[in-house]
Amino acid sequence: MESKIIPYCQENDIVVIAWCPLARGRLVRSGFKILDELAQKYSRTQAQIAINWLISQKSVVTIPKASNVKHLKENLGAIDWSLDKEDTCRLDGELGNTNS
Repeated sequence: MESKIIPYCQENDIVVIAWCPLARGRLVRSGFKILDELAQKYSRTQAQIAINWLISQKSVVTIPKASNVKHLKENLGAIDWSLDKEDTCRLDGELGNTNS
């Protein structure tokens, strides 16, 4: 579904809100090996990789949950750096089509 809706919204200047972007933790527990690989490569957590990828998407606003200071600090670790273009493309293929 997202593989069609998000490109449509981006082409038509419609902002998408990624509410609950980590699927209440299921995304990082779901076995996406690419998140493990990139977390190690960038010395970040899987959640930080996923959030960074989301905030790099055109017209996507990301609202991750922060129920405590630890979550807030982890979420903030997703900003002020960028994934390599190659890694972004890999994530586009792996995570961008999870609900197609």
